[in-house]
Amino acid sequence: MAESKSFGLLLYVLFVGLLFLVRGVHCGWSAWGSWSDCSRTCGGGASYSIRSCYGGRCSGENIKYRSCNIEACPRAKGSSDYRAQQCSKFNDDKNVNGKSYDWIPKIQSDREKSCALICRAKGHDEKVEELAPKVLDGTPCFPDKKDMCINGICVPVGCDYELYSTAVEDECGVCNGDGSTCKVMKGNHRLSPDISRGIEEVVVIPNGSLSVRVTFRGKAHLGVRDKTTRRGLNQNAGYSIPEGSYDIEGNTIEFSQTRSGREVIQIAGPTTANLSVTVLYIEASNTHGKVHYQFVEPLQHLWKHVGWTECSLACGGGFQGPVVMCIDITTGLEVDASQCEPKQKPVIESKKCNEKQCPPKWQPAPWSACSKTCGGGMQTREVTCAERSNSVMVRMPDLHCPGTKPATKRVCNMDQCPMWYPEKWSECTATCGSGTKTRKVHCRDIQRNVVNGCDPDAKPVEEKECVSKVVCIKEKVFEAEKSVQEFHAESFEPRFFIGEWSPCSASCNGTQTRSVICQVPIEFTDIVADVPDDQCKGEKPVEHQMCNIDTCSNDGEADDLPGNSESGTVYPIPPSNSVEEWVPSFEWRYNGYTDCSASCLGGVQTSITECYHASEDRVVDDSFCELSETLPLVQQSCNNFPCPPRWSIRGYSPCSVGCGGGIQHPLVECIEELAAGSGNTIILREEWCTGPKPNITKPCNFVDCPPAWKTTEWSQCSQSCSGGIQTRTVTCSQMLAFGNYLELPEPFCMEPRPAEEKICNEQDCVNAVWVSQPWSECSVTCGAGLQIRAVICMTQLPSGEQQFTFPSDCDSLPEPPLLQPCVGPPCPVIEEYPSPKKEPLIMGDASHFVQEKFSTKLIFAVGGSASVFPHVLILLKCPVRWFKKSQIRWHRNDQDIGENDVKAKVLKDGRLKIYSVGPEDVGSYTCVAGTASEDFELSIQDKSLSATVAESNSLGWAVGKWSECSESCGDGGIQIRKVHCEALMSDTNTTKEVQEEFCQFIEMPMVMQPCFQQPCPLWNTGDWSPCNTRCVEQFTAIQRRSVHCTLPDGSRVPKKHCNKREKPVARQECHTDNCEAVWRPSKWMKCSQSCGDSGTQTRTLGCVYKGRKQPADVKYCREKEKPELVRACNRIECSANSCVDAWTYCTMAKRLNMCQLKNYQEQCCLSCRQKDQR
Repeated sequence: MAESKSFGLLLYVLFVGLLFLVRGVHCGWSAWGSWSDCSRTCGGGASYSIRSCYGGRCSGENIKYRSCNIEACPRAKGSSDYRAQQCSKFNDDKNVNGKSYDWIPKIQSDREKSCALICRAKGHDEKVEELAPKVLDGTPCFPDKKDMCINGICVPVGCDYELYSTAVEDECGVCNGDGSTCKVMKGNHRLSPDISRGIEEVVVIPNGSLSVRVTFRGKAHLGVRDKTTRRGLNQNAGYSIPEGSYDIEGNTIEFSQTRSGREVIQIAGPTTANLSVTVLYIEASNTHGKVHYQFVEPLQHLWKHVGWTECSLACGGGFQGPVVMCIDITTGLEVDASQCEPKQKPVIESKKCNEKQCPPKWQPAPWSACSKTCGGGMQTREVTCAERSNSVMVRMPDLHCPGTKPATKRVCNMDQCPMWYPEKWSECTATCGSGTKTRKVHCRDIQRNVVNGCDPDAKPVEEKECVSKVVCIKEKVFEAEKSVQEFHAESFEPRFFIGEWSPCSASCNGTQTRSVICQVPIEFTDIVADVPDDQCKGEKPVEHQMCNIDTCSNDGEADDLPGNSESGTVYPIPPSNSVEEWVPSFEWRYNGYTDCSASCLGGVQTSITECYHASEDRVVDDSFCELSETLPLVQQSCNNFPCPPRWSIRGYSPCSVGCGGGIQHPLVECIEELAAGSGNTIILREEWCTGPKPNITKPCNFVDCPPAWKTTEWSQCSQSCSGGIQTRTVTCSQMLAFGNYLELPEPFCMEPRPAEEKICNEQDCVNAVWVSQPWSECSVTCGAGLQIRAVICMTQLPSGEQQFTFPSDCDSLPEPPLLQPCVGPPCPVIEEYPSPKKEPLIMGDASHFVQEKFSTKLIFAVGGSASVFPHVLILLKCPVRWFKKSQIRWHRNDQDIGENDVKAKVLKDGRLKIYSVGPEDVGSYTCVAGTASEDFELSIQDKSLSATVAESNSLGWAVGKWSECSESCGDGGIQIRKVHCEALMSDTNTTKEVQEEFCQFIEMPMVMQPCFQQPCPLWNTGDWSPCNTRCVEQFTAIQRRSVHCTLPDGSRVPKKHCNKREKPVARQECHTDNCEAVWRPSKWMKCSQSCGDSGTQTRTLGCVYKGRKQPADVKYCREKEKPELVRACNRIECSANSCVDAWTYCTMAKRLNMCQLKNYQEQCCLSCRQKDQR
């Protein structure tokens, strides 16, 4: 026993020594601790982390901070900023004089004092005090700045909301941006000097614009209005707005005036709507001047680097090029590259990829040319084994390459060779004698299509000689005794024309033939026509005869016999006295111009030259005229005007797919060619081009895709919970060039095979579920409020029905929220009248709390209940809106809790503190805030309660009162009530609330039931007013009608009882001719002269709505003719008595010797004449 104690003591000593040794070795800073909760829930707060120092030798800080919850806080109307909230915490504190003040921040310009809580009393500007040496962490150092106070020190914060960051926004409002997402728009707008009334639009500020500044000085007022609703500032000539901040459709407008009278409109932005800057004319002035404007407009389209191209090589070091697209900022979708500025396209260098060394592989060289073009040839190539090393291919022995060596020979051009196919011969070109025949010979393939590739040496002839059956007429010497008239009469009758005898067929006793044809010569030509034999007079001469008769000698040779003499022919002669007079005259003449070579942009027309029969003035064949006498060509320009807009296809989009057959869409632009040549084409908006826009797609990438895994959709999970299985089919397939798939064996797919099964719905099966009831109506009719609902734990029966079960069955499930914020439409603000006082609203918490672990302090909100242990400190909160918390009163069991109460105290912020809870504190506590009140039920449980309940033989459910119906009308409401488990305590003979588990075997009463109310009120509308109220636009006015909330019997009730979402509109635009913008001239001014020949009168113009004084938009008046603004007056000869001075400074004009000018002589008649008299 002693030995074991000694051994234990030894172990203890060793442990302590080792502990000191470890601490000695690891002296210094510990690891940083976890981050604390953020000091603010929104608007930018701070969180800190702490570390400890061991050994006392540490340098540096033991605490570090970071920003958190940087999202902007929602700004409800009337809400204050973070520093103002801290000042207001001291509103109920009394100072030394016994007075209390409402404190508001006193902004300090000194950075060193910016983090102290310095406040001033509202209504007492001289009362400024430092209420705390440090503001809470996360408080902005200055208004509208990001720098924040951390531990009493103003820490710089960048636009990225990081502490000590130097990041700043560019002019586009982008943090750390380069200014590429916007452009600065500035300019001047000159006003019309002759307009005295009206509204003119200066410029439209697009949605999303920043840093808007507009200035103007003159006898008019700057204004701004929403482009859609046309509501805005300075739109009525009846008044001008004072300096200050104004809200237009969520945009804050700062309006101010400088000492010189210059009006300034500033909008920080970004704007949330399209705004129009306007000028309201109030009187005519020669000093209207210009409106200066400048703003930053966001770009609609930007270049964006979206990725990289595929690597050029799979291994051995390839390159990837950047993919830069033109993106629509609003939608994030790609648009045509022409929408982005080419100069702003980023230049991104290519990057290396797949730099791992490639394994050796077969490297085939390109195939050689086929040995034959058709009929079957052969191709060869060289195939080597090589590997890539430093971008160089190194040859390796064949045994180093895997797989079979690719083929080095293959057959090619197996198609049948094309052949020559001749067509039929044409007719002979000659009508008599010899001529030529022609035909076409084509090279055709097996499908008879015309192709190239036939052997030119084997081509059949396309032309050959031919002999006409008609014998040509030859000239004949006329007999002297026959007159020309006689010959003419005889020569044009049908007669037999006899040809020459052919050579004898034998040297003895042979035959010979000749042609005998009945023909008629055609007058004035050298053509004869064949006619039937019966048309010729006389007997037809013989066509065959014997020859070399009885000329055969003993040696078989024939005697030479003379053949027939050559037959003569007669050439027709015209009925004239001489051949020269008969020859017709032909000449070349111009006959108009060809069509213009171009329909626009200037074309050319060429003269047409034709051969004419001079005496008959008709066109004949060109062969009748001498070619050498052809007239010179004449050309003239035509259609010298720009072409109309037309569609132009400048290219095609990338292919929709990389393989398997895709589509390329045309990139179509509407263009107009202003002149011929490059650089003279402009791009127009699409609406300028007429006709349908071309959409001629073309196929692309009709190549086979590499083999890949093809998967079907996942099947439905086999189980809804506790783990099920989903399956799908996985096959190796190849998409062929035309989109069809070819299934392949799995080894063809190189990528890892996708899974065919996966686990799904792994969550445990839960029978019990939370069932949420419908939300109640929002607690307010406008602004921010709350909605409540009941949440019940229910279980699913086999029959499919649901029944109530114990809430503990749903403990493993997230409980749906019982409260949620709701936001109605903005509450109307009537500047002419003070806003009506709102009734206080207590936002209670209907939860029930049962203490299970001991804690010295508990915090609750009214509206629920709690069962706590004795001697606990309790703080009861009463969250209330529209009520001063310092005026909250508390009751215990309907008795007022005063200042002298021993166990409870009402704090300055309205909370109730209950010290060391005992039996005397049990009961109902009521928070009273004006007309609103809310209860809290407090009970005490003993730590040994479970044991006491276990011994109790009396358990049961206790129910509370039913709540008000969730719906104020109709039949869709519900009521809920509190249900809890109670036990009868045997020692005190009283009941106590216990945990619900004790009553789990007792049927639980209903906690919810439907409720029915009176019929809901409905909106009732009156008739529209006539369309003759205030004009808002050309031919547009506003008409109104009454809208009331009424019961079915017609009686009116407050509007909050009707569904605000269904409220009909009470105001709408209407068309009226009474809102026509017209010029309204003023009265004529006094004549500039009382006599003479230079008197004039002037007047000004106002653009107003017809029959009204209301100013109208000047752009509508400019469409109409302007009335006369200047006219002559008093153009009469001046008499001696009418010589007066019409100008105030005539005496000065006389001193300056200006009377010699005619204008001054008339304006200063009297003074100038006095000068002349001297």
